[in-house]
Amino acid sequence: MPVLLLIWLIPAHSQSTWEVNVSNFSFNPPNLTIEQGDQVVWTNTGGTHNVNGTTATFPSNPVSFGNSVQGAPWEYSFTFEVLGQYNYQCDPHAGLNMVGTVTVNTPTSIDEIGQSSSGLVIWPSPVNDFLTFEFKDDFRGRYETLTLFNLSGAKLLTRSIRNTETLHLDMAHLPSSIYIYQLSHENGETLTGKVVKE
Repeated sequence: MPVLLLIWLIPAHSQSTWEVNVSNFSFNPPNLTIEQGDQVVWTNTGGTHNVNGTTATFPSNPVSFGNSVQGAPWEYSFTFEVLGQYNYQCDPHAGLNMVGTVTVNTPTSIDEIGQSSSGLVIWPSPVNDFLTFEFKDDFRGRYETLTLFNLSGAKLLTRSIRNTETLHLDMAHLPSSIYIYQLSHENGETLTGKVVKE
């Protein structure tokens, strides 16, 4: 179960793309804080540069990323799937302080999938006491059960939601963390997302 939940965490977060301009002996912006699964795109608009975030150069980086030294124009992208702090540099111009960082955090926002546009509204976010699921329009009856898991994969509760309009989950007793919900139908269709408990 824990491996499956790790797979759920990636689609439960809408991937964002972050742009970094490479020119004038600098990365702009030089420091990014992003969420797990986000992509960073470096675009060289002038000069001969590279992106070197290898563990050979920065042993504390969780994984390696980077490209070779090339003249403009070029574009390099990398999707950060592993949490942590990453350092990188332009090899020819590291002595000119052409360096940058990427900090990758756990996603904390609830995915847009399953929000009001699809007939499901979940509030409040983050939650302290009661988490409310509102099933609207044709979404009502689409799924049969709601299951809540913690990040270790332990099943905390299961509720029937067949033809339910509103479901209130008491989360006051749960510790502050991120929790995964799964809506399931017996035909195998599932929808997963996450909620943040303060």
